[in-house]
Amino acid sequence: MLIYPQEARLDQFDHALWNEVSKSLALDLPVRWRSTHIVHPNRFFSIIHPVFMSSLPQNVQDRVIV
Repeated sequence: MLIYPQEARLDQFDHALWNEVSKSLALDLPVRWRSTHIVHPNRFFSIIHPVFMSSLPQNVQDRVIV
């Protein structure tokens, strides 16, 4: 998975939605999720990064690369 948050804004982040998406990807997606690459994070991302990581299962957190 590639995430490109260069133009992202804080008001666009929905923690509850991301939590549901991460559960869905972890449990229901029939493809093995190997890693997530976050490319060119902006200042906003440094604010939400801890929330983003805490909403993911530990085995997924281990495979996130910023």
